[in-house]
Amino acid sequence: MTVVVDLGYVQARIDKGVWKCSDPVILTELNFMQDEKIIYTSDPDPDFTLAKEAAKEFNGAIVRHDKIPRKKGLIY
Repeated sequence: MTVVVDLGYVQARIDKGVWKCSDPVILTELNFMQDEKIIYTSDPDPDFTLAKEAAKEFNGAIVRHDKIPRKKGLIY
């Protein structure tokens, strides 16, 4: 699901593991950071995990998070 991160003068968005940002330098950094991180398949919301790391790295904040609907009976 979509997560939007405010990075100060620009916002970045991640959806299904793909970053979008109007600043090409920030976009390159985000993609590089994503390649460094190990995302385990048991993570129920890897986009949010990456967005939290980006917000921490760039002193930003998460401004929107479309949460994944939980499925009853599924162990996360």
